Amino acid sequence: MTEFQLTINGRDYDARLGERLSDVISRHGVSFPHHCLSGYCEGCRVQLNSGSVNDHGTNLRRRIIPCQSTIAGNADISFDPSPKPSNLRGHIERIDRIGEVVKQLTVTFEKPISWIPGQYFQLESRGTTAANVYPCFSLGGRTEFSSLCFIIEKQANPTMFAEIQQDKLRNGKACRIKGPYGTSFLRREEERLVCIAGPTGFASFWAIAVSATFGLANREKILVLDESYNTPSFLEAVNWMQSHKLDFRFVDLAGQSEPQFQQNLLQTLPDLNEFDVIHASGNADFMQNIKQATDSQKPCLHLLPLGEKIENLCLNTLVAHEY
Repeated sequence: MTEFQLTINGRDYDARLGERLSDVISRHGVSFPHHCLSGYCEGCRVQLNSGSVNDHGTNLRRRIIPCQSTIAGNADISFDPSPKPSNLRGHIERIDRIGEVVKQLTVTFEKPISWIPGQYFQLESRGTTAANVYPCFSLGGRTEFSSLCFIIEKQANPTMFAEIQQDKLRNGKACRIKGPYGTSFLRREEERLVCIAGPTGFASFWAIAVSATFGLANREKILVLDESYNTPSFLEAVNWMQSHKLDFRFVDLAGQSEPQFQQNLLQTLPDLNEFDVIHASGNADFMQNIKQATDSQKPCLHLLPLGEKIENLCLNTLVAHEY
């Protein structure tokens, strides 16, 4: 069996030809951020610094998915530190009705929760379906100590939305979260930040947008939202962006053919280039459109997939692959 060397965050480990990178990492007991380990959640992307791997089409500006990539020679990878996933118990403090198709869920815990904007948790409560949800801030840009706020959109999470409507998720009910997961989180970089919220993608977009406004005040930012968010339900968020003098733009990103999607996106981002950093959130089709629409400009892409289709794929494979 051909042996190679995989360097992980500066340390060398033996690896076998054709072995999945995630299996190499697991075999040597190295802790790294991951979730479904089936390629759907984008939660385990790492930086390929050098060397030979078969990325099986997952390479985005030298960032690959290790659960889908295999050893083809010596290689060097790295990933940023992030909070270690854990299990926490809490209760639903309140549920606010934002609009006909949007709810705001606040969950309180006994101690502070560590997470980075752009990461997500798996939330479950007795008698309900487990769901992947992105914590964010209230539509007014507020956060609370020892609490997490979740924006639940009916289109993104119809099952969870229905359970709130049916009072299966209600004020005071106990719940549990696992996480955080994901590597597409906000980083302290100098490049222009472009946040894009496709249909169903508001929560993670809002977490990154608000955090970057407060924590990265001098970094250039452009916020792009699907026009479906230009409604009274999200008026508080629009007012907040206006009050903080942010550059935000509404564009039609829903139900478009690939060429029309690209045209709409690049018309609102005419100077998009390889030095930009994009955080894009939405469903599986939206993720594919973003990849193809920005292929020529080659910005650094951080994808935040949402929707029950992706959730179900993650949840169904998590038990089989969890380390």
